[in-house]
Amino acid sequence: MSNLEKSLVGGFLARYFVGYGQRGLVFLLAVLFLLFASISIAMAAPSVKSASRAPSSVETAQRVSKVLGHLLLQANITFNGQIRLINQPGFNAAAVFTPPGYIQIDESYANGLSDGELTFVVSHELAHLLGDHHQRLQLFHAKKTPEYPVADEIRLHHELELDADRIGVNWTLRAGFSAQDAATALERAYSGAQQAFNTHPAAKDRTSALFFLSTP
Repeated sequence: MSNLEKSLVGGFLARYFVGYGQRGLVFLLAVLFLLFASISIAMAAPSVKSASRAPSSVETAQRVSKVLGHLLLQANITFNGQIRLINQPGFNAAAVFTPPGYIQIDESYANGLSDGELTFVVSHELAHLLGDHHQRLQLFHAKKTPEYPVADEIRLHHELELDADRIGVNWTLRAGFSAQDAATALERAYSGAQQAFNTHPAAKDRTSALFFLSTP
């Protein structure tokens, strides 16, 4: 408080005291105390920003179903399986070949994706399910012996992942999104995953390849 303000307040209190006496001054001081106390409490209280509400499981399921329906329609895909949402931190998405085949997606991962990014994730896993990937893996393991080089198996997995990227990004384009959506989805998958992508190509190799794998 400046000297001028102090003098003004002092003059006011002096006039008030003269006009209303000691009882009036006590009342005034009590009012001022309550006023300053309320201001101090308000200033000390932490500011709370209203955080955006996370989508419920039902809302996420409805959104995923809508994205899937749009993709199947625009890319002319027939798929009789389903997408199952799970809660597994560090997991993103996977194709499960158990008949009739379905897709698993972590709920928090799905919530962090835009519609375009989610479309690519679904497209990629559909490519695994609807292509010959399961048959190729079965054939490989049928011929595999203890002496089989591990590098050969990893090489096959890399081929299948890039093939799913190629099909997935083109289905994503048909659905009205871009190769950049696909690249961003992959970046999110690699940055948020806790398990090692030992059977997948490096993230930078996959994201850079997307723009060459996509066709107008």
